[in-house]
Amino acid sequence: MIKCFIDAKGYPRAASSDREMEAVAAYLEQDIQTSNHSIELIEEAVTKVKNRTLSEWEGTGNAFTIQLTLNSVLIENEFDQSQASELSLEDFEQALSSWKSIVHLTSTD
Repeated sequence: MIKCFIDAKGYPRAASSDREMEAVAAYLEQDIQTSNHSIELIEEAVTKVKNRTLSEWEGTGNAFTIQLTLNSVLIENEFDQSQASELSLEDFEQALSSWKSIVHLTSTD
């Protein structure tokens, strides 16, 4: 699905060989980036949707809009309509967790 790794220059990267998941990888790199605050905000939103405290959550970042519901996560590029991904909340949570692990490895805090 999503592979998170540190590139040769020491930067966190996300990639997918599945064309359907390219928007997820791009969202992690371009919108969440290495911001622990952004990661925490999205984790909190995922938890609230999973616990049904919220029926849905939506946010727009640098280039992407993300919509979380109990049944799915939709990530759409605001500038390139052809770049969109839809996946389960569990699969998104796994991708976010992988990204968080990589970000923590590169953090200088």
